[in-house]
Amino acid sequence: MKILFIGTDDIHTPKWIRYFKQRGYKCLFHCIEPSRRSILQELHYLKSECEAFKPEIVHTHYAGRNGLIGTLLNFHPHVITVHGSEVLLSNWWKKRMVRWILKRADMITTDSRIIERKLWGWGVSAFNVEYIRFGVDTNFWKPEPPDPEIPNLNIKARYPTIISTRNLEPVYDIETLLRAFQIVQDNIPNVRLNIIGEGSRDHDLKFLSQQLGLKYVKFFGRCSPAVVLAALRHAWVYVSTALSDAGLASSTAEAMACELPCVVTNVAENRKWVEGVFSPGYYEGLARTVSAFISNANYRETIGRLARQRIVKYNNYHVEMRKMETLYTDILRRRKTNGKGS
Repeated sequence: MKILFIGTDDIHTPKWIRYFKQRGYKCLFHCIEPSRRSILQELHYLKSECEAFKPEIVHTHYAGRNGLIGTLLNFHPHVITVHGSEVLLSNWWKKRMVRWILKRADMITTDSRIIERKLWGWGVSAFNVEYIRFGVDTNFWKPEPPDPEIPNLNIKARYPTIISTRNLEPVYDIETLLRAFQIVQDNIPNVRLNIIGEGSRDHDLKFLSQQLGLKYVKFFGRCSPAVVLAALRHAWVYVSTALSDAGLASSTAEAMACELPCVVTNVAENRKWVEGVFSPGYYEGLARTVSAFISNANYRETIGRLARQRIVKYNNYHVEMRKMETLYTDILRRRKTNGKGS
């Protein structure tokens, strides 16, 4: 099977491609570069690639700009994976465009029941929507005793440490995390906060950290998966202050797979996965929950073990990709049965 993937160099699309390449499928990745090429330029390059590669399936990740380019290619079968923000956070005209795109797809996948119901409400056929989680590679994201120190990050294992791996964008509300940490550091000596991620609010958040007098906060920017894994193994508690999620965020799921107790906002489906939830923006509640985990090792370890068990059972990358493999086969068989080509 030959699959042309359309997407960006995010955390989801390359991981999806890697699985199918390892399974022996021929895969071509057209990486969208909005800062370098217009939609028409992208479409021109994409048509040339499609003619040369001759895929059997085109699969687009993210139904906004990427989905528009994939739809204008006019290739079938066309699969679109919804990431969430294009449905939940778009303004009215973009939502109309996304609805138009999704109604023209042959199959849509989502990792959120909330998104699934939203699409039904938009008039997208339930027969075209499949529930496929992005999944976590639990063979990679797993707990192991941390090294005494990560030299390139100057992280040391002996201190109680909070970690966030969400990006520094307004939707992830890192400001709430900083304000909560101000309370925690006043009550727990030597507590650390490690923030891994990049984004438009980098300068503002560093300035706020200084204003709040936070002693042990480090911003590490974007890090490789191996470095993120090492940092998670050093952490005691993971926090996500996101104002919106679609399903369970991949960063949260990775932390859970590493047996970290997680404290996350009570949005989307988070309450189904995580015990430690708080209302968005409520930094006092966040500080209390984080402090409780840091102060009680038995509680912290018990919740961490339960977290990994949930991921292994319900959000396993290899299981979810096998489901997707079956769906690819089914959609090709249906089109051959109906006598439809590309």
